[in-house]
Amino acid sequence: MKNEIAIIRNPVVDLAIAVKPHNTKILMESVEAKGEIAVAICSDLPVRSYEMEDLKSSVSTIVTRLLADAGTRMEMDDSAYLIGRTLRMIIKQYSALTVKEIRLAFENGVSGEYGDMYGVNIKTIAQFLSGYSKARGKFISKQSLQADIKRIEREDKIWKERNFNKYLKK
Repeated sequence: MKNEIAIIRNPVVDLAIAVKPHNTKILMESVEAKGEIAVAICSDLPVRSYEMEDLKSSVSTIVTRLLADAGTRMEMDDSAYLIGRTLRMIIKQYSALTVKEIRLAFENGVSGEYGDMYGVNIKTIAQFLSGYSKARGKFISKQSLQADIKRIEREDKIWKERNFNKYLKK
């Protein structure tokens, strides 16, 4: 998948932010990160670069799937309200996540990774997204550390080669 964004008609956030390079994906690829978080980050663009209608459709599908996974039934009006609130929360606080990451957050949340679940509501959804964001932050920090270690090892090797070559010339 390209790291570039095609024509954006109505991005979720300001155009200058929407077209910002997906630096986290670049980091994951540089350290050849593995795992479900890395796959979710690398296989999609951030929410901020989506067109509003596409994002609404994706969030609606994800929330509907969450309700099914949790075994919860809601009236159409309640479901539409929950989808709308979730969409606003994602745009406001989690626009750097990808849609696949949001789906992963809900799947992990339903399975209990981010605490106990007492029904599906906006508080539960906030708990899932917050829990995932914390896990994501730890994962990215670990990958960043690995990238730093690789960079230091490369620089150390270059330094040793240069100094070794100086002694050979003498």
